[in-house]
Amino acid sequence: EVMEILIRRMPLAVSNDHIIQQLFGALEPNDAYDSVKVHVCKLRKKIKDTNLVIKTHWGRGHSLEYRAA
Repeated sequence: EVMEILIRRMPLAVSNDHIIQQLFGALEPNDAYDSVKVHVCKLRKKIKDTNLVIKTHWGRGHSLEYRAA
């Protein structure tokens, strides 16, 4: 689901709060931010051999972009 959220907003940054809201809705767990970090880490590993990269924008969130050639 995180990848879908990033794809829909590509190449714009998506806030962690938005990702958490989309994933959990009103049932946000205490470790929601850590959960987002884990999802992003796993997605980076899955797409490492593609032309896509997930960038972290400190204090703002994450974005999915095309890797520079």
